[in-house]
Amino acid sequence: MTTKIILVCILISFVSCVQNYTPLPTGYFRIEIPKNKYQNSKIECPFTFNYSLLAKMVTNKNFCWFNIHYSNLNAKIHCTYKPVKNNLHSLLEDSHSLVYNHIVAADAIKEIAYINKEANVGGILYKLQGNSATPIQFFITDSIKHFLRGALYFNNEPNADSLKPVVEYIEQDIRELIHSLKWKESI
Repeated sequence: MTTKIILVCILISFVSCVQNYTPLPTGYFRIEIPKNKYQNSKIECPFTFNYSLLAKMVTNKNFCWFNIHYSNLNAKIHCTYKPVKNNLHSLLEDSHSLVYNHIVAADAIKEIAYINKEANVGGILYKLQGNSATPIQFFITDSIKHFLRGALYFNNEPNADSLKPVVEYIEQDIRELIHSLKWKESI
């Protein structure tokens, strides 16, 4: 009798310990993203543009270098302005190099050209796919006097899957910045 009880206990322990374990993918916090609303920039620079009401603009000591901070999204758009003085080719090469330095981490780089003849604005929006440190970069210029470059950065480890909704949201803001940009004749 005791042998039967021991065998039943051993059998139950083997059966009860067997379970089908399926690992679950990592979960991410849901990010609530409001509708895009814009305000006009009020910085002393040779251009004006619209940027998100959700963001805060912080200027740098350098002439017309600024960041557009999204504190609730843990992101910023770092922008640098440089006057064109027979150095357009160099500025374009630098911008191109800064984008393609990320090819190691990016799966692909998509270039989207932008031209607005009425506002005398042209440039390229770069979308870096994959886990790049900067998923979006851009430059805009009039090819004669002005050159503005920007790059989106996050204050956390890049993860394209979890950041996708935020990147798409800020991409709309970057497109608004590009489409609304107007050069001033003087400051």
